[in-house]
Amino acid sequence: MTKIEHKARLRSCATIALAVTVLSIGTTANAQNLSGSSIAAPSYGIPPAANTARALNEPPGVIEGVLSGFYASLGVAVATTDNVNRVPESSELYDSDTVIAFTPRLGYQTNLGRHQAFIEYSGFSENYQDFTNLDAMDNRIHGAINFDLTDKLDAGIWAGWADVNERRGTSGAPVLQIDPNEVEITDFGGDLRYGTMAARHMQFRIGVEAENWRYQNNDQQFRDRDTTGAYGEIHYNVSDITSVFVLAGFRNFEYTSANAANSDSDETTLEVGAEWQATSKTSGRVSVGQQDKDYDDPSVEDQDTTTYLARVSWNPKSYTTVNFYGSKRFEEASTVLGDAFVSTLWGIGATHSFAKRWNGNIHYNYITDDYDDGREDNYHDFGIGVNYLFRWWLSFGAQYGYIKRDSTLAINEYDENVFGLTMQLNYSQQ
Repeated sequence: MTKIEHKARLRSCATIALAVTVLSIGTTANAQNLSGSSIAAPSYGIPPAANTARALNEPPGVIEGVLSGFYASLGVAVATTDNVNRVPESSELYDSDTVIAFTPRLGYQTNLGRHQAFIEYSGFSENYQDFTNLDAMDNRIHGAINFDLTDKLDAGIWAGWADVNERRGTSGAPVLQIDPNEVEITDFGGDLRYGTMAARHMQFRIGVEAENWRYQNNDQQFRDRDTTGAYGEIHYNVSDITSVFVLAGFRNFEYTSANAANSDSDETTLEVGAEWQATSKTSGRVSVGQQDKDYDDPSVEDQDTTTYLARVSWNPKSYTTVNFYGSKRFEEASTVLGDAFVSTLWGIGATHSFAKRWNGNIHYNYITDDYDDGREDNYHDFGIGVNYLFRWWLSFGAQYGYIKRDSTLAINEYDENVFGLTMQLNYSQQ
């Protein structure tokens, strides 16, 4: 494989990522999405709620697979939607529109002796032709250092800042929202890992993290909160590629507004599972357990639910990748009268290279949000697209997406069809 062909293959993943972003016409306010995903990379037309998204992505850290040096990309897309406000067809706000989206990305990764460090900026801007009140710009900055301390001991620290927008019709967003809710998020943390898969001994992983959410508009400040958490994992290596583990986690949610203080809570999680690194065809992580949410206010009923997580990547051929993923866990509510809801997501996505310059992608996700006030929302999210690598630094694509939300609350239901054309420019020092 020539150097140009190698770069073209690497850039194909970036083109697919841009296409998915365009189909979503926005992203959730979730700083954890800055991290890479070395196992299964979920595909979303409509992004999941914050805790679900952070669980399905790899923990924050140095992005795997990125070569040392500067890298940059700029995506440009033009898309049309037949339901720009994501409302029922009978609503007076039901209308179509055209949007132009830009997705800049700039990063630098380097080796510091045995250690690795990186910093990255990513953005997403959308500008509507008619409904200019929906215009929004997301900005994210994330950095991390991985320390290779000994042959068996590794550590990592990371920090991030994001100024992002929560779009109408996404999982967990307010029902009557029209304009995007802007939220500023800061997050930081660290972890320590002892042991290796090849050692056929126990492995230990511990970590701490913190998040601060501050809403900037639309009278959403009652949702401002500070979250701190910690987790620990004990792994037993069944083989040099497979381990079984027990995971215990704790998170504290503290709201800054007196009107929402009854939502202050402690969340504890206990799971058992298995994790395996890449074999010739598969890699993944699956776990199941119990999640308890205990509220500080004795008048608020405590909740518990079965929780699980699945991320499996299957590569039947070198040019085909299929990802399976699923999650069930608590999410923070977006209304004054609610405290939490349980979000369940199951999905499948696939990418396939038809030829040296052509590849395609397809995904389907099903999301169920069960609220503590009795409301239930169900999402069907489907997308399909094709991409052409004109040069290693330039690619074009065409994408189609369909989103349908059914709800026990009639005003919450909608259907949306989106079609987009994309172009992506890439740069790398390698």
